[in-house]
Amino acid sequence: MGNIKLNYHLNDKTDLNGLLTYRSKYALSDSNGNDILDTYDNFVDGYSLCDIGITHHINSLRSFQLGVKNIFGFTNPEYISNITGRLYYMSCTINFK
Repeated sequence: MGNIKLNYHLNDKTDLNGLLTYRSKYALSDSNGNDILDTYDNFVDGYSLCDIGITHHINSLRSFQLGVKNIFGFTNPEYISNITGRLYYMSCTINFK
């Protein structure tokens, strides 16, 4: 498994970010119980997820963010039920000082 995160400061008020996550092939179980993975055991194929986002800083106390998680819409409901597909998000942050 590996992650690459990129942040780019576009200007004084705007930041771009991206995240690439790779998960290599892994076994679901050891079917014969010998604690050694065999070629006939059940494996989940490797996959990649990619997220992108943009943050606009309105001022020092407020910011607004838009983004997409899993932009290619990868799913594998049979083995990986917690990856739901593409997700769009929006957030607003207000800091009180």
